[in-house]
Amino acid sequence: MSTVTINHPHQLDADTLKTKIESLTGEIKQRYGVTANWNSDSQADISAPGVTGSIDVSDNNIAITIELNMMLSMMAGKIEEDITKYLAKNFA
Repeated sequence: MSTVTINHPHQLDADTLKTKIESLTGEIKQRYGVTANWNSDSQADISAPGVTGSIDVSDNNIAITIELNMMLSMMAGKIEEDITKYLAKNFA
C-alpha cells in the first residue's frame, strides 16, 4: 500500500470553495475513475478499484489522503503531482 497525502491552503469563500471542490472531484473522476461520496459539506470519501481515501475541507485548507493498492502504488508520484498542480492552479 502507498499513501498520498496532500494539504493545500486556500483563502476562498464558502460558495467559491464548494464550486471548485465539485470541479476537483469531477476532474479526479474523469482522470482516475475515482468517485467522491460526500458525508457532509466538508468531508468526502473517495473510492475506486484499488483506491480509498478522503477529502477534508476546512475554512483555510484542503486535505486529500489517498490509499493506493500495491499495483497502483507505482502511480503515487504522478497522482500526487497531478492533484497538487490542479490545486495550485484552481485554489490559489
